Amino acid sequence: MTYKKLTLAAAVTVALTGCAPEEQEYDTLDKDLTEVKVQDLRVEGRWFYAPTTGAAPRFAVTQFPFLQGMGRYVELCFSDEGLEVRGYDNNNPDLLLPKDKNGFCLPQDESNIGSDDQVNFPHVMTIPGSYAKYQCREDNYGDCTNVEEKDSDPNLGNTTFRNNTHFTPSPESTLVSDLNWDELYGTKDGLTPQGSPEVISWEFDPKKGVLNFELEQTFKINFSKLSRYMDWSAMEEELAKGSFKSRFYYSLVHESHIASEDYQPVLYPVNDENDIGFFTTTTKVRDPITNKYDAVTYLNRFNPAQGSIKYYLSDNFFEEKNKLFLDSTINTVNKMNETLRLLEPNSNKPMIEIVNKSEGMGIHPGDLRYNVINLVDEPLDNGLLGYGPSIAHPRTGEIIKAHVNQYSGVARRGVPFYWDNMARLYNRGQLEMNGLAAEESASAQSRSELQTNRSVSESLYANHNQHAHNTTSISINEETAIEFLAQQSLKQKLAQGPTILKPVNDDMDLEDIVRAEEERLAFWSENNAYPIEASWVSSSSKAVIDNLPLVDEGYFTNITDPETGIVTKTLKPWALLPDHLQTVAADAITVTTYANTLVHEIGHNVGLRHNFKGSNDIDNYLSKTQSKLLGLSNIPAYSSTMDYAPSMLDEIPTWGLYDLAAFKFAYARKLDLVEASPMSAEQRASEGGEAAYANSFYSQYGATAENESLMVCTEQSQVLDAQGQATGQSNYTCDFSRLDTAALNGNPLAEHGVLYYLDDILGFTRKSYAFCTDGNVSGNSDCNRFDEGTNLQEIATYKWQQYLDSYDSRNAGLYNDGLYNSNYPSYIIRRFREMNTIRDMIEDNERVDQLFHDYGDASPSNKPTEFLQMVAANPNTCVYSEDRDERAGNSWLCDYAFGAKKASEFFLDVLRTPETQCIITDRSGTMRSISLGEALTAQSYTIPSEYDITRADCFDEVATPILESLYGATEIHAKSINSKFLNSVGSFDPSNPYSNAVSVLGMWPDKGLASYQLARRFSFRYTDETAFASLLDLPGVKAEYDAIMAHIVAKEPLANAVEFVDRAGAPYEPIIDVNLHVSQLVEALPPMPRGIESFYGLTRTGRTDMSSMIVYMGTRQMLTSDYKFAETALQQRNSLTKQLDQYGLLGGDGLTVSIGGINYTITKDNTLANRVASKLFTSEGYTAKIALDNTSAETLTNILNAWQPVAGFKSSFHTPILALDAPFIELIINSYKAQIASGEIDLSNGMNNQIFNAVINGVLSQPDVTYNPETGTVTSNTGKEHSISSVISIIDYTMAYVNAGLDPTLLTASYALYDGFTGAEETNQFAWTLTLEMIKAYQSGDYTNMVGEHYEALRKLPVHKIY
Repeated sequence: MTYKKLTLAAAVTVALTGCAPEEQEYDTLDKDLTEVKVQDLRVEGRWFYAPTTGAAPRFAVTQFPFLQGMGRYVELCFSDEGLEVRGYDNNNPDLLLPKDKNGFCLPQDESNIGSDDQVNFPHVMTIPGSYAKYQCREDNYGDCTNVEEKDSDPNLGNTTFRNNTHFTPSPESTLVSDLNWDELYGTKDGLTPQGSPEVISWEFDPKKGVLNFELEQTFKINFSKLSRYMDWSAMEEELAKGSFKSRFYYSLVHESHIASEDYQPVLYPVNDENDIGFFTTTTKVRDPITNKYDAVTYLNRFNPAQGSIKYYLSDNFFEEKNKLFLDSTINTVNKMNETLRLLEPNSNKPMIEIVNKSEGMGIHPGDLRYNVINLVDEPLDNGLLGYGPSIAHPRTGEIIKAHVNQYSGVARRGVPFYWDNMARLYNRGQLEMNGLAAEESASAQSRSELQTNRSVSESLYANHNQHAHNTTSISINEETAIEFLAQQSLKQKLAQGPTILKPVNDDMDLEDIVRAEEERLAFWSENNAYPIEASWVSSSSKAVIDNLPLVDEGYFTNITDPETGIVTKTLKPWALLPDHLQTVAADAITVTTYANTLVHEIGHNVGLRHNFKGSNDIDNYLSKTQSKLLGLSNIPAYSSTMDYAPSMLDEIPTWGLYDLAAFKFAYARKLDLVEASPMSAEQRASEGGEAAYANSFYSQYGATAENESLMVCTEQSQVLDAQGQATGQSNYTCDFSRLDTAALNGNPLAEHGVLYYLDDILGFTRKSYAFCTDGNVSGNSDCNRFDEGTNLQEIATYKWQQYLDSYDSRNAGLYNDGLYNSNYPSYIIRRFREMNTIRDMIEDNERVDQLFHDYGDASPSNKPTEFLQMVAANPNTCVYSEDRDERAGNSWLCDYAFGAKKASEFFLDVLRTPETQCIITDRSGTMRSISLGEALTAQSYTIPSEYDITRADCFDEVATPILESLYGATEIHAKSINSKFLNSVGSFDPSNPYSNAVSVLGMWPDKGLASYQLARRFSFRYTDETAFASLLDLPGVKAEYDAIMAHIVAKEPLANAVEFVDRAGAPYEPIIDVNLHVSQLVEALPPMPRGIESFYGLTRTGRTDMSSMIVYMGTRQMLTSDYKFAETALQQRNSLTKQLDQYGLLGGDGLTVSIGGINYTITKDNTLANRVASKLFTSEGYTAKIALDNTSAETLTNILNAWQPVAGFKSSFHTPILALDAPFIELIINSYKAQIASGEIDLSNGMNNQIFNAVINGVLSQPDVTYNPETGTVTSNTGKEHSISSVISIIDYTMAYVNAGLDPTLLTASYALYDGFTGAEETNQFAWTLTLEMIKAYQSGDYTNMVGEHYEALRKLPVHKIY
């Protein structure tokens, strides 16, 4: 067969290559340094492969340097294309890729053409190159001349390429076929590779089993293909340069270098995985009976038998500028090892060892042979603080490679932001300055009792264990509820696979964009990237940073109360700190952030998954004793370093108690139990003692000959009572090595793992730790990546405070180089995501409420959430308070109700947040409220660059002259408090003189989002929803929402709408009507992505009414196809809409109102519209509009012509004409002129009251005029009746015309209107009575000025079309 012939030929070639007389030196040809012998390729065993992104320029924010791809278990062979890298067949792991002994790939066996074996080895990559065959030159007799020559046979490159002896790789042409994680980070859209890659480094030693190389590729940026959702300001330098270079590292290492021969794999069933979170590796094993491939999952860990886990530091650690981080790395690793030694010496996890503490060793982070801590000290803008990937053996789960990226440059960039948040906490009195107290409190003592055994349910009601449920008739108990919720969480997690990133473009719906952003964060999280979002400084009581003692007075501002003389210290904002203290603070804060991140990432390296309940698990926080033992200044508010702690001020800077227990479980395969103590010899000797011993825990599960179980438990100590006496129970450490062996051998008792065996088969209880990870995040409100709080209410409160505290950074951009209105897309997405997590509190509310329906407590008539809210309203069952002590007696269900309640309060508060405004008296003497933001924008060019926009004040030295200049303010009475800018404020930064530059982003997007989130009836969570409630369904929420909408749309009063204070800070009660919003329109915006425009109802061709947008955002969510909520949702929507009844489907006594030429029907269901319409119908303006609607165009033209002579005069001078009594006007003119001519009145000294009264008396004394003092009426010479006050006004303005010599003009217009009115048909007469301004408004479509605010309010309400 061909196969055999080729093999033989190859063998002969190899033999000839080495022939030569021993006494003569063999003369070889000069070869390329990269050329290798084909036969040197290690063909036994397999290799590991992993790509890693390499260095990238700091300005290239689209790139993510040193991110590691997925490890692949591969085989290598030479093909005619080059060196082939093929993945192993994970369904049939014992099957090997066919290749000959020289490493050449073999074709399909001709005797087995139908086999699919070879296609099951996926192509990973090909390193192309050229082959050569070297041989000994022969003389004419066929003898070797000891001179090497290159075979020139042209067929060596074709069918007989396997005869070649050497290979010269061309790595720059490497073809990578697999989709790997490194391809999914960063931005690919808009980037085009330019030219061929350049080889940067190269280690190609197939005999040794190492093939590493690094390539550098140039990318060109295509501006037109980049999304508007990107942060353009961050990309400014990248876009300006137009191109950049990035590096990509590829590592192939033979398994003999990195996989342990003595490693014992641990099977890791889902029951264990869902309680103690480690990364996993899954492979397939074929069942010989069913021929089905079954998944086998292994726990990922380093080999516990190795002496230590060795890490190498990247070379830049040893630069002088990075000594801070070198010292921190060494100290942090020492702290981690110390914690392991002191608190859990039996974990069996190897200690961390830093190999090179004094100098670099030139090791690339991507090299599979080394674990590396890589310092990325450039101030990148990629949003990452840390990244800790690892690679595990797919057939054992052994971690063979790990590395950590520490983005110290990113951490340092955030220092001003971190400081200002810390200062805010200090100034609120939320920052502890004295460290740990000398005496341990009772609550802390209870937390430190690590020996106390707790059941699953006990861990979930730490703050209210001893309460009674007898006040409410509820069938379901807490343990049942917890089990149900745990199963729901598990199902939601199991239903999801790994997060897959979706492409983002400008035409996507905003909701899909937000989902994609959530997936981005989930993708980072699942792949061990630690985003900068995880480093806030906010929320609950904290302690000062260990390495930043605030002893220098330069940190503080002293404020003296003028009345009491009491001096209060406040921390200065970052901008006001002296330079030398900024340096000290920057170092301390950066190192704290750096160290916390390092512990988290090394946790990933050694196998730990995230535990986002570390912040909830108050029972497993370090005790005060343990904290002191570790040298900490406070008790960290986390049980695990694997949470995303949003505050560096209470984050745990080392392993937490959950982490230590997890290590013990994974590396030592041990768990702790509390069970009955072993019987003493005396007890066994007593009557019945042996029988009792045989049934005892120690006999059945201890280190005894009788123990046939799958665990062996060793007594550690006795449990003592408060008096130090033995309680009859002992602490045991149980070893599950037997179970691991049994599981690998297929024992059914072991197939579901340690925890199932312990909890369900044996029925023992163990110490529990709260745990949830990435797969649970989308289904649980108490499982979040960035939160604080021990329950839902506290988490919602934290999120609320986080929103308020983020104004300086998000809206004012205090820590950015520039802010633009083009930042709105990224701002909106981030706010959307934050608000989503708060809104979804209603989902947990629904789930618990469903339990009461399932168990028959709730009536079938109760809609979802109603029964739970009813129970929570009982003060004997639930107390709604921010104080934990006051909540201590609450039933377990209260928190589910109160979490949703707190969420609704948050969104209502956002809607009620007033626009920043000032009450002034303007140049006309009118008191009014004006928008401070609009004023500052109008004269932003006058504002000094150092002005702090976050502290802008109507009374400050910048705002005051602007108000005086713009409005002629003669007095500034008051300023609003707890208010924000509704629209953006123009930039006053001279270094940022662009038309779209702003100094602060407005909060109009937040208002729209709050309305949307309150009304939305679906979740973005990946769950099967059982109900579709909204926060508006909760008691009182819809009423408050309606009141706010009626206020901003129809200007109906709202209690405590805007609070004001005067210049001295005293409360100020306005004497004018004020509204939450002064600004009526959303600001002018640059082109927004289509998804945002559609979401907010914005248009590129005009500005959007603010209140209309906010109402629209809510009402469009108030519909659902869910059967239970359909009618409720429709009622909610109808209450805030007007209806377009195109087909006459609405019956009843509906009102019809014409708006913009369209007739709308308003029924009693349209609550707000009905109220407004009722006022509208009684207004003069609406009557006029209806009349003009029925007036002919010819008549309107005649009316305008009649007004023409006086059209340019002020409307007040139209008063005589509007009397529609021209003969009477003529009589007044003649009477007045006669008095002047007769000398009865003398105008030489001007007009006075005496003269004016004389003119009035002269008119009233005319023979054809009758004045009736009793009725206060005047009958003119035409018989028309006027009120005396009207006549006085008519006389006043008529005299003005006469004095100006314009009385002929007055008479022309008066008779034109008079004649037109008297000669018109009855249907057209009313139009002649209207003012010129009203008619002009009608003709131009300006119905608001014509009809008034009621018409405008109706116009703003959304339309509900009736089909």
